Amino acid sequence: MTPETYIVRIYRRNAGPQRQLAGLVETPGGSLSANFETLTELTAILEAPKTHLHRSEAVESPDSAEIKLYRKERSRD
Repeated sequence: MTPETYIVRIYRRNAGPQRQLAGLVETPGGSLSANFETLTELTAILEAPKTHLHRSEAVESPDSAEIKLYRKERSRD
């Protein structure tokens, strides 16, 4: 089996009993990606990436507007 490399970005975590999280799995270079909103979805993406990963143009990062605002505010400091 050939090793595979993915970048997992977690944008939001909830420490509650459901332990929900949201983020993005992408290939290095960002050509393929998939959003996830639960640990179950993240596991499914990593177990069968060919089924779940798609061209990045069709996938938008969760909370992307909030992240852009945060980066903009940090750049002013």
